[in-house]
Amino acid sequence: MVLNQFQSEAARRDPRRQEAGWIDASLADPLSAQPWQSLAELDFEKLMSGGVTEQARAPFEVALPMMLTRRPRSSTTYRMAGGWMLRIFARTQDPQDAARVIEYFERAVELYPNSALTHADYALALRELGKPNLARSEAAAALSLDAAMPHADKRLPAELREKLASVEPAP
Repeated sequence: MVLNQFQSEAARRDPRRQEAGWIDASLADPLSAQPWQSLAELDFEKLMSGGVTEQARAPFEVALPMMLTRRPRSSTTYRMAGGWMLRIFARTQDPQDAARVIEYFERAVELYPNSALTHADYALALRELGKPNLARSEAAAALSLDAAMPHADKRLPAELREKLASVEPAP
């Protein structure tokens, strides 16, 4: 089986073998998002370790949409994509990258509107993109959802609540 071969210790240490294994896995199960997510993660790490050039970015730009089209209703997947694009934007300052950050986080919020964490991540991303009004709105939504959470173990971490409070205007 392809996945068993891929799981070998040697493959886990060698990114080229990892990539080949995930490509084989994507061919073995064309409907699975997992190989594409793993490829996107590998390609993203390579991109972040070097320069964000068109050539370095090309494999990531193939894997990312393949992952998203296989998980079109996954808030977590769109939130992950938004986080990746935010880190890319931090390097490129390209308005198209900023637009994709917003697109992916908006989709994540749309898919899971009652997630305080998703609203929180979006609020902090909007702050980094220089959109303070939208950031305040998302921060308020995150804090409101968090306050309504009856389970202490499901609440946002205190550090994240503090970051959100610094985004939201004082009452």
